[in-house]
Amino acid sequence: MAHNARAKAVNLLADAISPVKGAVTWHSRRGINNSLTFEFGKPRLEIREPGCSRRITSARARRRLERRLVFIHGDWHLWLFECEWELFCDGKLVATDRSQPSVISKRIKLVDGQQFLDIEIAVENFGSEITFDMGAKIRTRPTTGNDADQWMLYTPTQGVLTYKGDGSIEIKKTMSQKGQGRWRKSTSEYFDLFRPRAG
Repeated sequence: MAHNARAKAVNLLADAISPVKGAVTWHSRRGINNSLTFEFGKPRLEIREPGCSRRITSARARRRLERRLVFIHGDWHLWLFECEWELFCDGKLVATDRSQPSVISKRIKLVDGQQFLDIEIAVENFGSEITFDMGAKIRTRPTTGNDADQWMLYTPTQGVLTYKGDGSIEIKKTMSQKGQGRWRKSTSEYFDLFRPRAG
């Protein structure tokens, strides 16, 4: 049973990333806490209207959320979030999540213009390897003792494929509801790639 669930998860991962294979990478950049983002496909504007949650206590964060924010994203958006990562170019390590921000900002631009090839999951350490056609490669692994989201791949249909630090993936599908204006319904599925879930 666990083998069937694992096989299904691997197939779903392959199906989910298949449409983005061969897409040219653009607007690669360093984010907060040395996270990384990459864009693929046609550019589009994302506009976030002002609004602030009561749960946010940081004055700086509250000021930012009180403004209208505009972002440029591709049809596909890859965000390396809560993980350790290493960037290789032509087999040479050029930056890690522990590098100076200025080094990361410069070196991550080496990925721009390269075609996305694949994401492979590393069974031995719950990591992953993201490859590009002109020699760039990014290896990820979960931060120590952390099973938070390692990376998220946002799709043109506003779905999200999330790879977590415990070796599981979440596929969140978002569907438009006719006659409901902008309201959308989300469904999530969880799959463990390496072991059955407890319980």
